[in-house]
Amino acid sequence: MKLLEKILVATNFGKDSDHTVQAAVSVAKTFNSEIILLHVIPEVSGFPTAVGNLKKKVTERFQVIQSDIEKADVRVTEAAMLSGVPFDQIVRYADLHDANVIIMGAGEKSDDDPFRLGITAEKVLRKASKPVWVVKPDASIQISNILCPVDFSEPSARALTNAIRLARSFKAKLTVLHAIQPLTVILRLSQVGDMDESNHVKERHSQFELFLKNFDFHNVNWNRKIRQGQPHQEILAIANETRADLLVMGSVGRSGLSRILMGSVASKVVRQMPCSVITVKSEHAIRLRLSEEISDLQDHLKQGRCWSKDSPERP
Repeated sequence: MKLLEKILVATNFGKDSDHTVQAAVSVAKTFNSEIILLHVIPEVSGFPTAVGNLKKKVTERFQVIQSDIEKADVRVTEAAMLSGVPFDQIVRYADLHDANVIIMGAGEKSDDDPFRLGITAEKVLRKASKPVWVVKPDASIQISNILCPVDFSEPSARALTNAIRLARSFKAKLTVLHAIQPLTVILRLSQVGDMDESNHVKERHSQFELFLKNFDFHNVNWNRKIRQGQPHQEILAIANETRADLLVMGSVGRSGLSRILMGSVASKVVRQMPCSVITVKSEHAIRLRLSEEISDLQDHLKQGRCWSKDSPERP
């Protein structure tokens, strides 16, 4: 059974590329996935010797990486070298090969840069219809804590579905967060009545509970958190508090970071890269197969039988 069949690993052979590949191998071993390697070189004309030497070095590097991956009992189906604009080729290749997810590094930034997300990674996040998993350079390869912020929208529902499946597969703890934005911010007023603010908070609590009832959390160690304040600040704070290894966020189609979650919230969060991040758009990263659906039904049937056996109202 393969829930996550194809992983496209886009590598630039930078200083953190080995860490990104190791993270991809860990995911592949968990889901019995196959890996497709991709490197994009600049499109340069008039320097055939230089380009030829570069292609030779890329081929040699691919051979080393592929050997290391296969030693970990993970299959590499292809190692592709393309020329052109990196983000554009990565997006196109993921679509061409119907990859379940694109895994790539965050990119190299100076230590004093407050934004930790590189240009190529940001553009792939904006343009790709496939889920994108950006690996933070110093992040743990072992996924033990997952954070999923939700705003009750369709994209965040899709993100939570995937976060649950990831938590179940990695046996990780899942935190589902809803950040309540103050009415003063939503209505763009300097102040609102205490009663209005109180009712707003109560309504959000109720909506959160109703939203969570739509999801199957069986065999998942999870909890819920509600915070009041600016959403991006609360997400960053909870990511730090829970020592999140992975942040799962929803996005809309190809419209970019500006429409992930609530407005520019995700843009502010992802650029700071509090941990590794996966964005889920029009497609699920983990596609349920028939065997998985049957397994889930069997689990529910067992639970139902146990309840029926122990129930005093049993006929």
